[in-house]
Amino acid sequence: MSGGLATTNSDKSSGIGPIFALPIRLSRAGWRHNSGRLDQMNQTSLQCPVCEGNFGKCQSTPPSNPRRDVSGYKCDGCGRFEITRTAFVNWFRDGHSGLTPIQRSALSHALRTASSDSEPFEISTRRIEEFCKNPRLPSPATQAATLIEHIGDCLTRQGKGLVINPITDVPLVGAFDTTMFSDLVSELTRRGLIKELQTVQIPHPRGNGVMVADRFGLTLDGWER
Repeated sequence: MSGGLATTNSDKSSGIGPIFALPIRLSRAGWRHNSGRLDQMNQTSLQCPVCEGNFGKCQSTPPSNPRRDVSGYKCDGCGRFEITRTAFVNWFRDGHSGLTPIQRSALSHALRTASSDSEPFEISTRRIEEFCKNPRLPSPATQAATLIEHIGDCLTRQGKGLVINPITDVPLVGAFDTTMFSDLVSELTRRGLIKELQTVQIPHPRGNGVMVADRFGLTLDGWER
């Protein structure tokens, strides 16, 4: 991704992509900021400190390494990640990040791409400061290619096509927001690269109840991309 940071050897060996890396060792742990106190925790629903709930529900996650002073999160949109105490205080205190909208969207995409349940990505002060100097989202062409590839992978693995979630899939392709993501899906449909297969109901990613979503497949032109 343009505007991303250089990959280190440790990032490559741990399976972390080239999007969001600095020469700082990854670690795996968790803490919770609670009325000025840091506590070990079990999974608890809360607002994602990065996307602020825009891209789905979020849970706190237990420490993967209790010796590290970080908080753990698993967001439907941003994926699984951790934040050091210093980065949390400086950037995400009181439930609102110090990020601009473009920084927030770019960071959500970077985390989603680098996310791993086995080794959550760590946001440190140094990393986020470097990242926010030049945050960039993928070009529309790259976003389109990512979505087409994702649909194709789903078809080959499951044979049913991909149910596109208009909220949690926004960071997956790197769109700025839900409106831009919907425009991307509409444009690919209009150009005959993807096609609607079925309308289904899915759990609402921002709360209780359900929402309507479409299952998509690829046209022959889409497969040839």
